[in-house]
Amino acid sequence: MAIQAVLFDLGNTLIDFESEPAATLHRRAEDAVQRRLVQLRDATVPGGDTFRAHFARAWAVVEERHRADLGQPALAEAIGEVLAALGIPASPEEVAALEAAHYEVIRAQIRPYPEAGRVLECVRRRGLGMALVSNTIWPAAFHRADLAALGWDRTFEPAIFSRDFGRRKPHPSIFRAALERLAVAPGEAVVVGDRAEADIEGARNVGCRAVLKLHPFTRPADPAGVAADAVIERLDELLDWLDRN
Repeated sequence: MAIQAVLFDLGNTLIDFESEPAATLHRRAEDAVQRRLVQLRDATVPGGDTFRAHFARAWAVVEERHRADLGQPALAEAIGEVLAALGIPASPEEVAALEAAHYEVIRAQIRPYPEAGRVLECVRRRGLGMALVSNTIWPAAFHRADLAALGWDRTFEPAIFSRDFGRRKPHPSIFRAALERLAVAPGEAVVVGDRAEADIEGARNVGCRAVLKLHPFTRPADPAGVAADAVIERLDELLDWLDRN
């Protein structure tokens, strides 16, 4: 079947989401959460390695909570676990402020790939449907603000973020939700993403074609061994693949 729609991942596919390894970025973001917590509470809160150790334990709890059903672990859940360990009650408004402090560290270093806007416009001109299907620990509103800043807020219909959807890739339901909204069959769609399991295996498992977009920090050890229909270094290579398919 001819391709009728493209389902894009966001981070490391359309935008360079990790200028440094994720672990490094998250350490800095957790430090920002600690500083914001001190401001909110006007109190002494342990920082540095002690605070990060609380976060590490919190993430372990939250990941285990969602492991079996591929639910999406959320930053708000991890923050809740950290605050509980510190004996600090918090309102939803405070948790939201801490989430924002965490994401601002991430947002400060993300950049769209130079060719991304042109590629999206070329896909649109070909009359193909475009969806965004993205795994994220942060609220969808944060990413929608990023899309608006890039002028992409009306580019994708739908734009599905796992944090709000409740399941993360490679769970079949998140892909199927996008396909249903686009009114296309799995065989008429291609998924483009940077992660072998979440994007490529997830796509193949629902019957979509799949293109692996390589990123230095997420590329598999053997890209040729990934069951992708194509492996690309740059996003504009997707256009050549679409021409052939």
